[in-house]
Amino acid sequence: MQARDTNHKRPLIVIGVMTKQASPQLERLLSSLAKLTMPMHHDLCLIIVQNQRDITLAQTVEAANFTFPVAVIAEPVEGVASARNRLLAEADVLGANLFLGVNDDQAVCEDWGIAFEKAAKQLPNCDAFMGWVEHEFEGVRSAWMSPPDVGREGFGERRAVLTMDNYALRRSVFSKSAGLGMRFDTQFNGTGKEELEFFRRFERALKLKCGTVPQALSYHLIRDGQATVRAMLANKWRDCIVHYQFLIDIIPTNKRKSEIDAYRIVWGLALLAFGRAVMQLLGAVKGSGGFSHHLKQNLGRALCEFLGFVAFFGVTVQNAIGRK
Repeated sequence: MQARDTNHKRPLIVIGVMTKQASPQLERLLSSLAKLTMPMHHDLCLIIVQNQRDITLAQTVEAANFTFPVAVIAEPVEGVASARNRLLAEADVLGANLFLGVNDDQAVCEDWGIAFEKAAKQLPNCDAFMGWVEHEFEGVRSAWMSPPDVGREGFGERRAVLTMDNYALRRSVFSKSAGLGMRFDTQFNGTGKEELEFFRRFERALKLKCGTVPQALSYHLIRDGQATVRAMLANKWRDCIVHYQFLIDIIPTNKRKSEIDAYRIVWGLALLAFGRAVMQLLGAVKGSGGFSHHLKQNLGRALCEFLGFVAFFGVTVQNAIGRK
């Protein structure tokens, strides 16, 4: 491993990876990163945040044989949001122009870095970028899961779902000294889905823009046990809770509002949840000639829209009443 260096002859691109401990998936990712084609106009640096008090990844990193600087940093505050924030803070200290993020259960193509580098120049109006993700299933995949799909969006278009699987941020987004200094909300440390809240704030509150970069391709390994209906529903449930919590949080507060007003807001969100569920289901039925993978997936999503609200209502209604 090499120490972090703040002196660079050229502008810097920082790659950030967060992980808990060594695993075959992490080794797969590091092996792919070590084979990256070097950027044409930037220096390159990799930062790995290990989300625990002690660093135990030295041998794993050295085995990958990197030709560019790598640093492993311990983040003792447990939680994905804290680990992601540490990565952005380190990139800011190093003065990175561009931050590239990828999850530890992915692998990337050789041109992944230069694809984002080119996109940053060719899409000056975009503040963030999303690469395509190709799903690879390990073991048995439920028939209710949609087939592997790398994406449908073209270059510069907004991806339908904004995630942190494979992405890039400009310095103007993450830098506290030269930009907005965006960070992840640490209240999601224990629940996950911090990226959903991040990008909803990114787009809806700050009015920033994200564009797709199909050439920045990553490969997501879905392990045995994850490609099931139960896993899909649990994931969608968490999505719904974050979505409706965000809606309540951005509603302007007024301390003189009564408890009845708070309940009206919450039940208004219930109608929104039900409407979204019905629209998804009708859209699936209309566009399907039979009981296809697409119909099954949308049926599950429609069900979870409603169930997710039920969970949300029970957990947050008292907080909503208290704020109103």
